[in-house]
Amino acid sequence: NVETGEQCDDGNTISGDGCSATCQDEPAVCGNGNVETGEQCDDGNTISGDGCDSLCQMEAPECVYETAGVFSQYLTTTTATFSYPAGVTSGDILVLPIALYNEQGGTPSATGWNLLYSNYDYSYLGVAVFWRRATASEPSSVTFSIPSGPTRVFGAISRYSGVVSSGDPFESVYSQAGTVSGAMSSSNVDSLGDDRLSVMFHMYVGSDVIDDSGTTGYSVDANLVGSLNRVLYFSQTLATLGAADGTAYSELGDGGNGFRIHGGYHLICGF
Repeated sequence: NVETGEQCDDGNTISGDGCSATCQDEPAVCGNGNVETGEQCDDGNTISGDGCDSLCQMEAPECVYETAGVFSQYLTTTTATFSYPAGVTSGDILVLPIALYNEQGGTPSATGWNLLYSNYDYSYLGVAVFWRRATASEPSSVTFSIPSGPTRVFGAISRYSGVVSSGDPFESVYSQAGTVSGAMSSSNVDSLGDDRLSVMFHMYVGSDVIDDSGTTGYSVDANLVGSLNRVLYFSQTLATLGAADGTAYSELGDGGNGFRIHGGYHLICGF
């Protein structure tokens, strides 16, 4: 009970918890583990980036696309080595889509990498998407075994930070296959949580490129656009989803001849 002459009474005579040993208000001390006046949180430290910042205010989760490794591209091969992006730190999510031309359904593999999904709807073109959570000690590259058959192999590793630190970091994945002309839509984001990073990409076989101008709400990463002998093409677009997002985004073909696979994934931001 707060009595005459007291500003507070927390039931003890211990200072440093917001109410002093003489029952007087103490200024809030960020980092002591107690949520005090003016604080939104107090996780026992003054380190930002863990959900409670250095001033004891709540932080909004944010996934960040950091960088991508150099594209690796091969003609007929049974192995393919992909360089890691710069600046990989423990906890980063690494994602590697591998495009395969003239692949009949075999799936590449490498120790420590998880298959997110694969699509081989067309015998001309297949895609297998892999991911892993980076550790404190990562190599500079990874070599995948490639099934016999493909005459083109193409891909690059992307690095993402700010993704949830445990469990499955993906809220949803999707994939479509079809001809180059016409539109292909990503998964509708109506049902997704806020603060997600949405990534979509496409690979295609044909004589013309895909027109990204029809993509709404996404930005194209120029570093992840490439082609191999004008047969295999890859591009990636990204958007950060918030509370106001609720539209199905689409990616348009330019009317050229060929086949393509359009896919993507939504990363869960968190601490």
